[in-house]
Amino acid sequence: MNQLDTFGETDGILNISGNEGITESAQPGYDNLIADGWTIDVDAPGPPVIATMSITTTSTSNAWSPRSVTNTGNALVWEATNALIGTLSQTANVPVFDFSTNDGSPISITVTSNDGLTGLTRFQIYTLDITAVDLTQATNLENLHIGNNQIATIDLTTMGNLDFFRAGTNNISVLDISNNNLLTRLELLNNNMTTVGLDVIVNQLDSFGQLDGF
Repeated sequence: MNQLDTFGETDGILNISGNEGITESAQPGYDNLIADGWTIDVDAPGPPVIATMSITTTSTSNAWSPRSVTNTGNALVWEATNALIGTLSQTANVPVFDFSTNDGSPISITVTSNDGLTGLTRFQIYTLDITAVDLTQATNLENLHIGNNQIATIDLTTMGNLDFFRAGTNNISVLDISNNNLLTRLELLNNNMTTVGLDVIVNQLDSFGQLDGF
């Protein structure tokens, strides 16, 4: 950024979205380029807004990877760790990890963003031997698929934009969708939901007034 500024060119185009992003050290160059008519596809730098998601898996796959991720913000930083695999890190929206040295022990995965996960709208992590997740800081999610895992609890209360949620074939017994009034796709088959819990969900969906859901 600052190098481009020193070149003195005007009316340029800089496309750098989908990377780790820029920091406050790039602020002088950013401001000068904008003043010189440049178009830049990321916001002005500022203090990073760190947000984190956590995932626990017992996978032994040699190619463990999220199924689908849509993220228009800065690239995600993934770190997976346990005693058998050590610590594996990748900066990518859709990394591929080799967990073949694992023996089924829990692997702790953190997914970190330095822009508050603001660009993350789709996160599909189905059929990945996942036993626990905390995605509460991914507040802009619209599409979430965690099906065919062993997840017992999931907190959706921070995801007010969520309109698609699939969680079939897990161990979920309680689900609060009171803040998810945009839902038009909800799948909970083969879980541990009680009749009372399902009744509450049906009545909540009715109160939201969405049409043509399934």
